[in-house]
Amino acid sequence: MKIEDIGMYPEYKKKAFDIVLLKKIILYFFLITSLITLIVNLAIGGKMWFLYVIGGQAVFWFVFMSDAMVESGILRKVVQIAIVVSLFLFLVDQMAGNSGWAINVVIPIICFSAVIALSIIFFIQFKRRLTNILYFYVYLILGLFSILLGFVGVIKISWPWIVLASCSLASLILTIVLYRGQIIHEFKKKFHMR
Repeated sequence: MKIEDIGMYPEYKKKAFDIVLLKKIILYFFLITSLITLIVNLAIGGKMWFLYVIGGQAVFWFVFMSDAMVESGILRKVVQIAIVVSLFLFLVDQMAGNSGWAINVVIPIICFSAVIALSIIFFIQFKRRLTNILYFYVYLILGLFSILLGFVGVIKISWPWIVLASCSLASLILTIVLYRGQIIHEFKKKFHMR
């Protein structure tokens, strides 16, 4: 059988932007810069500051290039970014001598900023975000858990931790008051309850 009219099929167009190629270029750039910083750090001596470079590159890769981040919803992305950046800053603080600036000030500020962003996104787009409420609630409960860690003595309770717990509690109460029925229905669907 011979096809007479070839014009009925769309012409193949090469993509102008290839994400796989971009990922490879960035990955090679990161590997080269990591190797260079390692060599420079070993030549100069002192603290292993090249680990900061590698950690920053890993955070960048996870936040902007990771397939897991591209395919997840906005609530999940905000939670994952806050956790990854907080872990990186905690490790930087540990490597720099554990002065406590990360755990006492910076991490709770990142976390309560994430709680505020999550709350705004959740309340503005409630119907669309209801299916991802589990990420929202887990993050809020972790925010409340921080005060318990303070009472036990694991962390020093400072104003950022108090703001984090307050924002988490306010968001939790507000969602329960405003959307209790829909939230209960969604949790029944998630956990197959009656």
